[in-house]
Amino acid sequence: MRLMNGLTVRGKLPFAFGCVLMTMLGAFSVLQLSRVYGETDSILVYRLPGVRESMRMVEAANRFRTRESARKDYADFMASDEGRELYEAAIVDWKGYVSATSQTLALMRAGKAAEAREVIAGA
Repeated sequence: MRLMNGLTVRGKLPFAFGCVLMTMLGAFSVLQLSRVYGETDSILVYRLPGVRESMRMVEAANRFRTRESARKDYADFMASDEGRELYEAAIVDWKGYVSATSQTLALMRAGKAAEAREVIAGA
């Protein structure tokens, strides 16, 4: 306070202006930080789960491609006719399962749960 007492009005005025300017700068900084927080929160809540789900879909697609490749390799190296017939029967059953699953999902999304249960029971 001794410093302020020793200053004239001419010296106090720039000091007061500087204090007001610093206060305004601080308020502006707080406002900008709250906007940054809002954007960060938006990213965490809405966008990161989408990225995570996208990665899960990529992993699922990779697993599917790997399984399809292994299935084709297995089919190419079958030795017996009986094994080939069993394999073809399993593939037919698998395609039926995939078809029933896609029908069931479509019906569930359309809100037709009873019809979806019938598809599952019939499959």
